[in-house]
Amino acid sequence: MKKTILALSVAALSVSALAQNKKPEPEITFTGNFALVSDYRFRGISQTDKKPATQGGFDIATKSGAYAGIWTSNVSQWTATGASQEVDLYGGYKASLPMDMGLDVGYIAYQYPGNSASPKNNTREFYVGLAKGPVSYKAYQTSGNWFGLANSKGSLYHDLTLSYGLADKVALVGHIGRQTIRNRNEDYLDYRVGLTYDLGDGLSAGLAFTRVNFKSERAGAAWFTNSAGKSLYGNGTVLSITKAF
Repeated sequence: MKKTILALSVAALSVSALAQNKKPEPEITFTGNFALVSDYRFRGISQTDKKPATQGGFDIATKSGAYAGIWTSNVSQWTATGASQEVDLYGGYKASLPMDMGLDVGYIAYQYPGNSASPKNNTREFYVGLAKGPVSYKAYQTSGNWFGLANSKGSLYHDLTLSYGLADKVALVGHIGRQTIRNRNEDYLDYRVGLTYDLGDGLSAGLAFTRVNFKSERAGAAWFTNSAGKSLYGNGTVLSITKAF
């Protein structure tokens, strides 16, 4: 493609002017989020007995790529005996790679204050992720037991997600995940497809459909059913409203 010297000069002046007027990127940024959801689904499994949840969190990120945050949601007794709240603490580092790829490595701790189960449901995972354009992949591995299951250290979760803008304010989000629980026969796949709509001023609405397929349906019924016999992994529709600030 040819460009005239005049066009190149104008472009150069424009870039220079933008660079002069652009505010310098802050060394540290703080962000937050608050959400109301019709059902809190974690890797396809309901954590609230298929009932609504109130969720929110705060994040701090540095210009160099380091970040840390806290996030919380109410949960049911099935999720963690004696507890009614989940509190996640996490931190990591994000960097840019060649070919316009992004790297994300970190550590997350899922905490349940008041949890009386033995072993406790508290769980910790390392994760590493790659992203390019609308596609991202992230792998998680537990550093101890997986949510209270004895001898499950080293369990793995694979997350493949696509986020694609359909219009100015509408995005399609598709996800497939695979949970492998070490020394158990509860391996399963979870699927999620949905739409998000930007309402403006940091507010968005979402609608998603979820589904879980177990390697052993008997295992799913045994491990992911509450005390009343209700299945917590069946097909579901989740409505959400989120505020980012």
